[in-house]
Order: sequence, then structure tokens, then C-alpha cells
Amino acid sequence: MALGRPGEHLGRWRWPLGAAGGAVLAVMFALVGDWKLAAIVGAAAVLCAFLTVRSFSRGEVTG
Repeated sequence: MALGRPGEHLGRWRWPLGAAGGAVLAVMFALVGDWKLAAIVGAAAVLCAFLTVRSFSRGEVTG
């Protein structure tokens, strides 16, 4: 790709930001009563958290 990989400009913060943002959005959707979107966004937040832990264990976020 001409612009690089998706999220590359965020560097080491791409997965932690995804996890935090997804958690905030899931709570907001739950508060307004949209449980379907809350579940979808919550699942995406869990996936981002898993990818954060994996990237830390691989040493991808140290530099």
C-alpha cells in the first residue's frame, strides 16, 4: 500500500487505543440501550486487548 499498513502511524499505541476506545464506545452504547452495538464494539475491544498483550509479549511495542 502507498500509505503503509493500517494503524502504522499510531505506532506502538494502535492496539491499546483500540481497546480503550472500544471499551468506551461499548459502555456508551450500553447506556443508551443499544445492546447489539455494545456487544459488537465490546468484542472488538476484547480483540484489541488480546492483540495488545500479544504484541507486548512479542516485544513489538518496546520501540
